[in-house]
Amino acid sequence: RFKKRMETLLLAPEDRPLSLDDTWLFLHMIFETIWEYRFLYRNLVDLTQRNRSLRIHFHHILRQKVEAARTILRGMEKSEVLQAHEDEIEAAALNIAFLASYWLNFDTIRQGDYDDETDLAPAIYQVLTTVAPLLREPERSQVRIMAATYL
Repeated sequence: RFKKRMETLLLAPEDRPLSLDDTWLFLHMIFETIWEYRFLYRNLVDLTQRNRSLRIHFHHILRQKVEAARTILRGMEKSEVLQAHEDEIEAAALNIAFLASYWLNFDTIRQGDYDDETDLAPAIYQVLTTVAPLLREPERSQVRIMAATYL
């Protein structure tokens, strides 16, 4: 069920660039799904080392996360919302996938255990601030305002 849901969510539209509001909603839905299946993410390395099938599925999901982020960033570049070189887009896409995949473990060690879904707000903040420097004005200011709502 997790794989099916993530695969559906990670199909970023390639026919049109996402607006910043679309991107925010996309991020929010991804992190809601991660929260729902957090038991997988908490011991991801251990689980994937023990179960070859799970490792293959998660490898595929990680590739999809990177590709979805790359597609969104390139769409923003085409619509002249974002200004970045290809290597910056690739680095940002990898960072977004990394944050989405390992934030729970990082923050659990840093802050303690999670109580509810709102504890994922800092992860969404980190993703938004990862992208913000690549944006042009006024979109950069808009993303800063969006990101501030997660603090």
